[in-house]
Amino acid sequence: GLPPISIPDIPDWDTIVKLIPSAAYISIIGFIQSIVVAKEFANRLGYPVYGNQELLAIGVTNVISSNLSCMPSYAGLGRSQMGAMMGGKSQITGLVCGIVILFVVCFLTPIFEYLPMAVPAAIVLEAVVGLLDVSDFWLLWKMKCYFDIFTMAFACLVTIFLGAELGILLNLGLSVFLVIRHTTMPHISILGRIPDSDRYKDIKEFPMAQPIPGTVIIRIEEPIYFANIGQIRDLFQQIEKIVLASNEGKVAEPLKAIIIDARSIPSIDSSAIKLLRDLAQTFSQKKIKLCFVRLQDNNKKKMLRSGIIEKIGSEKFFSSIKDAVSFIEGKSYASFSTYRDIM
Repeated sequence: GLPPISIPDIPDWDTIVKLIPSAAYISIIGFIQSIVVAKEFANRLGYPVYGNQELLAIGVTNVISSNLSCMPSYAGLGRSQMGAMMGGKSQITGLVCGIVILFVVCFLTPIFEYLPMAVPAAIVLEAVVGLLDVSDFWLLWKMKCYFDIFTMAFACLVTIFLGAELGILLNLGLSVFLVIRHTTMPHISILGRIPDSDRYKDIKEFPMAQPIPGTVIIRIEEPIYFANIGQIRDLFQQIEKIVLASNEGKVAEPLKAIIIDARSIPSIDSSAIKLLRDLAQTFSQKKIKLCFVRLQDNNKKKMLRSGIIEKIGSEKFFSSIKDAVSFIEGKSYASFSTYRDIM
């Protein structure tokens, strides 16, 4: 039969403290599992998923069910796949399933009392097998994304041998580690000009791209913040060696300008502002021009308020690399003219 409807008693403080780790663990695992299931079927059926909306729905469901002596409730991959195999397309599937389960709990539990656990397990396993998509593995193999293959294999093996909960936690930790590693080791490209054009490309990806003599063009493709300014500072300290390497076999031309393509820098923090201020002062003493291209508006405001634009000179901020190079070479150019209007 159904459990009794009752408002749970508020436990004493010591019990609450003991329950917090378990409650946090159940909540995190449940939400991750739910959002994974939601995104899997959203990709398959072509509808959007909003994390905040999912979290609100799960929270409301569990607050209500806590007054009905229910266990914590979250989405289940096996149950969702079984519903999809039966042709379910909307929330009506869940409503019908709930009504059937309610009927079974009220009237049919004696019939299922001696049913071996292997029977429902086999049904769930049959449904989950249909979710395996080997084409993703072969796509990663063709793209030579070996690290992604390792991550996929690690997630699969840990989940199989250590259980779903521990597997999710370990893979969540691995994902957080990879995100931190990615942002603390920013991708920085040295750009060169494609012959007979005004296009500038990464000299490693496009061997035909030619460096501008005496000028280094850098594209930073990550946020600049306290965790990665060390790597960026090291790069700028080695910048003159980059110029010497680009002039290998030629008469070395002294470094006269550094152009930073800032279009792919979404944000900078106070540590980055201080770094840029120090770099501007250092390069000014060495008679090296420091220019910025396509600085995003949010970063532009920070640099205005910190006084860096005034220190560097507003004439050294440009809307394109072509204009910046023309400025360095003493040709006509079109510079930004709105920097002081965005305070």
